Amino acid sequence: MLAQKAGLEVDRAGRIPVQPDCTIAGHPEVFAIGDMVSLNKLPGVAQAAIQEGGYVAKLIKARLSGDQESAPFKYFDKGSMATIGYRAAVADAFGMKFTGLIAYIMWMIIHMMYLIGWGNRLGTLYTWLRALVLSKSRGHRIITFEQATDRLDEDLPLNSRPG
Repeated sequence: MLAQKAGLEVDRAGRIPVQPDCTIAGHPEVFAIGDMVSLNKLPGVAQAAIQEGGYVAKLIKARLSGDQESAPFKYFDKGSMATIGYRAAVADAFGMKFTGLIAYIMWMIIHMMYLIGWGNRLGTLYTWLRALVLSKSRGHRIITFEQATDRLDEDLPLNSRPG
């Protein structure tokens, strides 16, 4: 919708092009970040979005205080991690590659660091540890379309429910 309203063409992945300062061409007041944008062939991962968000926040603060000059956004690649199975992951971080349980533990720690609040961190840690010890299923991390729409229906007021 943003691309359509701004008169922009999306790439084949559906991303909109942005300027080096994460603004939309012709609209210096509109910022776009994350996996919805195409900027310097950045990966559509959380780390890029987090860094873009921090950059844009500082840029807005600078502009509000009268500084109109800005350096372009620069991405710092902190590495990559992914879970690949029961108690197994792969990680490419700190200039080294890790696999198996050690990579899985690294993945857990990094993800917990980015959660907001100790309650969320402890609750997530409990859920993950329970799943690691008592189950080989990763179903607790899967959200199906039916679960999402059921939850959406529960949260919507009666007069705004579809159908």
